[in-house]
Order: sequence, then structure tokens, then C-alpha cells
Amino acid sequence: MDWTMNQYTSPGRTRTHEARLGRLERTIDRSVLPGDTRSALVFLRQALDSDDGLLLDAADVALTWASEDKAALLEAFSVEARSTYGVGVDEDDVYMIQRRQPEELSSLIETEATQPGRQAEHLRIAWAKCFGLHPDLNEACTEVVKAIEVAAKPVVTPDDPLATLGKMISAVRDKPEEWETDSEFDGSVQTVLAMMDMVWNGQLRHGDEDAPLEVSQEAAEMTVQTAVLLVSWFRSGRVRLRS
Repeated sequence: MDWTMNQYTSPGRTRTHEARLGRLERTIDRSVLPGDTRSALVFLRQALDSDDGLLLDAADVALTWASEDKAALLEAFSVEARSTYGVGVDEDDVYMIQRRQPEELSSLIETEATQPGRQAEHLRIAWAKCFGLHPDLNEACTEVVKAIEVAAKPVVTPDDPLATLGKMISAVRDKPEEWETDSEFDGSVQTVLAMMDMVWNGQLRHGDEDAPLEVSQEAAEMTVQTAVLLVSWFRSGRVRLRS
């Protein structure tokens, strides 16, 4: 909590800061804040001590100012405390509070999100939308579909620049023998196909009277995690046209 309070002495505001600060301010009853700055900070400290959700929101705002060293310090604190939250970056490379993921998966998304190409941009957006403090799960699932479409198009439908993931799935399903992977498992192409199908069906693209309005957190996480693997495999050539 001291780390969070200390960041509020830092100057400067950005678009990301304003958006997060606005969300934080909407959770605080400004009418009860003391009039002078010193008393207001004391009041805020007491509020943060008693409300974990408010503390996370405040840390999320503070991270928009934080230097690399300060962000690393907060991450070290969260690891030591075995918190389910840690420090990541959003789609604009601004530090943010995010739900902690397995180290191997976090390392993979760091690699893929920094690769050249539009697929990396879609992955950064999806990761932030899925694992950020205030997720937009439908948008996360939509963005990972776009990421796979960019990464897989040169491999699956190189002559169709407008092909959707659904069309790519149909192409692989119709002639799976045209592709191969680095795996020694005979059914590896079918496994890749099933993963593509899972991501495609994990989004809420069409209106349906019986479908939920929102993707669940658990389902969205599986969709995004699966998509990161697929993007990595297609981009690196681990899934490719049979030579």
C-alpha cells in the first residue's frame, strides 16, 4: 500500500492514466473526501487499508506513472506475498495490474507479443483484455481470433487474404494431409485443428437467443491461452504446409 501511495506524488497524465483514474474515482464517494490535500491522502490511505479492490484499482492507476524499477519492485512484492495478481503491460505497453499466469505461459506471451507483425498487436490487446483488473472477455476472444488469422493465413490460405479462421478450419478439415507439424504424434494436425475450432467457437460472434451475453472468465482464459500457442506455432513454422 505504501508503494501505491508513493506513486501519487509523480507528475504527468496520459490517456491510459485518465481512463484508469476515472474508473477509480467512480468507486470513491468524493463528497466525503476532506477538503485539503494532506487530509484527503490520509483518508485515501485508510480506505486502501480496508478495501482490497480499491487498493488494486489504485495500484493500477499508479502503475501508469511507474518507472521500470518501481514496477519491478511492486512485482517483487506481489511474488513474495504469493498474490494472484502481478504486474504486466497493456496493449499500449503501459504497466498494469493483471491476473498472474503460469511462468511458462507468461514467457511465451512476452515473446509472441514482441514479434513483428499485426498478430502481436492483437495478442497484446487480448492479453490485457483477458487478464487485466477489469477484463473485457468478449473483446479478448475476438482479438485472439484476429491474431490467429494473421499468423495462420500464410500457412493455411495464402491465396485468400480475406479468409476467416472459420474458413481456415474448413480448409484443414477437408485436406489435413496437406499440413504437418514438428510433433511425432500422427494426429498432431487434428489436434491443431481442434484447438483452432475451440478458439473460433470461444467467441460470441452472432446473436443467439440461448447464448450467454458474456464469455466466462474461465472460458476466455482457455481461449486466449490456446490462441497464444497457435500463433506461436504458425509464426515459427511448427505448423506448416507439407513439403
